[in-house]
Amino acid sequence: MPLADILDRIAREEARVGRAPGSTRLVAVSKVQPVERVVAVLEQGQRLFGENKVQ
Repeated sequence: MPLADILDRIAREEARVGRAPGSTRLVAVSKVQPVERVVAVLEQGQRLFGENKVQ
């Protein structure tokens, strides 16, 4: 699913439950993902990533 679609879905859910627009942050988990996939979401604007240890 493209990052833009995920962010749109988050925005719709924020509105549905009455949260302030933009108040939800998406943490992308890059563990065991190929570097190409991580670079792709970086290029789409994702900046917050979560890891439990350096790979």
